[in-house]
Amino acid sequence: MNRSILGRLTARSTDPSVAPPGCDAFYVLSPVPHLDSGTDWATEAEPYRQKVQAYLERTVLPGLSKHVVSSRVTTPQHFHDELLSYKGAGFGMEPRLLQSAWFRPHNRSEDVEGLYMVGAGTHPGAGVPGVLMSAKALETVLPPLPESGVARAYAQGTGVPLGAR
Repeated sequence: MNRSILGRLTARSTDPSVAPPGCDAFYVLSPVPHLDSGTDWATEAEPYRQKVQAYLERTVLPGLSKHVVSSRVTTPQHFHDELLSYKGAGFGMEPRLLQSAWFRPHNRSEDVEGLYMVGAGTHPGAGVPGVLMSAKALETVLPPLPESGVARAYAQGTGVPLGAR
């Protein structure tokens, strides 16, 4: 099990709908390899969840097991099948240092002229803040759009004119 686990408690005080009264919701993220690893998530998901729970119980949350009422596991297979993520990679590529932050593909391609990229798989990284920061970074490297009816429609927030489709 990868020990670089992040946990976050979602407090009922900020959103009472996340758990019944007297309970709370707990989210754990444990980076795992994408589907090329050959892991059979149909058989490995629950044993892996139990290992993560045992690790948390030993290290930071004594007694966790006796308080868990329900759990749900999201695997790379789910990312692939339900979210159409390439190879089931939840964060764009593998969760390794040399594929994170500055090491991710940059917003302006270094190989293909005129190719610009944005999203979880590009610099600065995954998650909603990373994707939004990626969009802001892309904004700084994009050349100005040529003036056209389509560009004017987007600039004015009206979308693509019907005649331009």
